[in-house]
Amino acid sequence: MNAMDLMFYVFLPILIYSGLSSLYLLIFSLASVNKPGRNNTQRPHFWLYRRIAVLIPAYKEDGVIVDTIKKALKIDYPASKYDVIVIADYLKLDTLKTLGSFPIKLIQITGEKSTKSNALNFAMQEIDDTYDLAFVLDADNEVASDTLKKLNFRMKSNRDVIQCHRVAKNVDTSMALLDAISEEINNNIFSIGQRNLGFSSRLAGSGMCFNYKHFKSVMKDVDAVGGFDKELEHRLLSDNVKIDYAHDILIYDEKVRQPEIFARQRTRWIVSQFHYLKRYFAPALKALVKEGNFEFFNKSFQMALPPRLLFPPFLVLMILVTAIIDETVLMEAFAIILIMLVIANIFAIPVKFFNLRLIGALKELPIALIRLIRSLITIKGKNKSFIHTPHLN
Repeated sequence: MNAMDLMFYVFLPILIYSGLSSLYLLIFSLASVNKPGRNNTQRPHFWLYRRIAVLIPAYKEDGVIVDTIKKALKIDYPASKYDVIVIADYLKLDTLKTLGSFPIKLIQITGEKSTKSNALNFAMQEIDDTYDLAFVLDADNEVASDTLKKLNFRMKSNRDVIQCHRVAKNVDTSMALLDAISEEINNNIFSIGQRNLGFSSRLAGSGMCFNYKHFKSVMKDVDAVGGFDKELEHRLLSDNVKIDYAHDILIYDEKVRQPEIFARQRTRWIVSQFHYLKRYFAPALKALVKEGNFEFFNKSFQMALPPRLLFPPFLVLMILVTAIIDETVLMEAFAIILIMLVIANIFAIPVKFFNLRLIGALKELPIALIRLIRSLITIKGKNKSFIHTPHLN
């Protein structure tokens, strides 16, 4: 075997991995073109209103939490049938005093590790079990006034799980615009595309609704530092629980405005992604072979996909390297894979984002990419320490 043949076989596994990843994204992107219609919600009679715990973990979110609570208290749902529960973690005294003036349940964490999973578990130990549904929001989230009514109508069984449609609350900077587009790509590929082909939606970390007792039962075994929603996804799917998606229930989420915060957020996601790949891939493969649980394996396979921000430059690098070593077949194959990836992303981006602002925002991507690579190289502790994403409102 000569050197050129050896190089071909060295690059072949990379080619296969890249090709499968790009094909997967393309298939589910194309599947997302057919958007789900609106679910006509009938107004239930008063005795059918279920009690809902609106759980809002707030770690150092002094800048947004008060405004979020004001809007949450205006939700069109019987006041006696839902409680806004703020889980205060490292909030300032002035913020706590202001929150204490609202008709909410304020739970202060003491002595707990600052993670969303710990906050939720701590809160559910402190409150009673008279709730029927648990609705999880982030401290920066806003919801439409009829959100709880829609969820109350759609939650049918004790094992129902619904992920709502997270959309951008702000697109006031180039980074915020890119973050908004990234969210919609995730919504289309990992929620709409998945559901249209019969699989479960992703969980996005907020805008999630569960049967309260089921959620409390599952969460008690979740002790995730980062990406608790991924841990939750794997546990639910391993137990054959289907995750539905409500495209017409909008959750307005604040998008990051600065490149350094954008990179820090993506670092947290990438670290947690590969943490759960390592943790769950073998059990998911075993469940596929023994039980035919393809949902669980599909979720674990998603953890093996290349990080979306790093994938295109990686493919460009492979094209250049294979061109330099004169491996024409490999070069052309990597080029086709890159084209597939570009098409997948184009179909997953809502039409409203294709404007001149997008061109300007794309110029910021190299800066974000450099910051991300630097962050990944220098990060220590991996998934052992919580990486906070600050919100400004």
